[in-house]
Amino acid sequence: MFEKLKSKKFLVIGIVVLGFTIFGVVFFIVSQKEKQTKIPEAKINAPKISSHIRTYEGQIKINLNKSQYKIPKEMLVYRLNTNPLDINEATKIANNLSFVEEPLLANDILKGRVLIWDEDVGFLRIIPTLRIIDYQSNSVSTTTIFQNFASENELVTTAKEFLVQKNLYSTQNLSFKKAVYINPGYEGFSITNKDSASLVELSFREKIDNYDIVSDDESIASIRVTLNRNSEVYSLYVDGINQSIPTIFYPIKNFDEFKASVGEARLQIISEGKIGLVKLSNIKIDQIIVNNIDIAYLQESSGTQTTLQPILVLESSIDFQGQNGVPATLFMPAISQEFLNN
Repeated sequence: MFEKLKSKKFLVIGIVVLGFTIFGVVFFIVSQKEKQTKIPEAKINAPKISSHIRTYEGQIKINLNKSQYKIPKEMLVYRLNTNPLDINEATKIANNLSFVEEPLLANDILKGRVLIWDEDVGFLRIIPTLRIIDYQSNSVSTTTIFQNFASENELVTTAKEFLVQKNLYSTQNLSFKKAVYINPGYEGFSITNKDSASLVELSFREKIDNYDIVSDDESIASIRVTLNRNSEVYSLYVDGINQSIPTIFYPIKNFDEFKASVGEARLQIISEGKIGLVKLSNIKIDQIIVNNIDIAYLQESSGTQTTLQPILVLESSIDFQGQNGVPATLFMPAISQEFLNN
């Protein structure tokens, strides 16, 4: 009798535990589903994508099918921190770059307050309103010509390590863009070839959630580290440090929405930048063929941007004036049209 009661007791306990487990699993699935399908409370302004050339739907052909459209269904939109760097943040950056004295304060009519450090280690200018860091070393030679430059991969590694050591960025948040070989002169720097150069400027872009930040102006949101032939850091320029704050997920255009709105795409780069868009502003483009689609975050050149939102990056080819299949890149809004204010 006692054994039967004991068995019934364990059976009841088991049923209760199983019930709680099932309830927990169902609750988790429902809550996750609600979380994933949460609709934004308000529309967002469409990104301001500038271009000297306006393309039209009739000119664009899509060389992709739905299965090749591997774009997330939703992505985070980030709010840009428009508050200036405070003096403590700026001082910490200066200390990490080996500056120890108090900064000199200056005022720029357009940019506001400017903090300046001018010490034996070098020169540093921080513009808090624009979150700009402009650094140059006093101890790194620019006249070394007998030492060969390291390989591009080694140069990139050195530059990234410098940014990490100075607590400016983490390696995984940096995307290398290009290397330009330069020589200093009386009026700035001149571009030259690797054999004749005394310095190399490495350009990076910040990444968010493993997505690149791109811009319709290459000088915006850029990170540039300049090394000499000994792989020593000569200068650093950062535009827009510590600026993005995550806010809310927005639905992204599906393949059908993309096809229906592809006429919104704007040409940004032709022939890897070798052909200027200004020169082509009045030239008729015969055809644009979209061969691949990626996604990135757009840093606008408008100067009034308040959010960092995803855009579709269309890797394409264009035909114009007898030239066929010229590589080109186009940008277009990525957020579903239903949630955009145009």
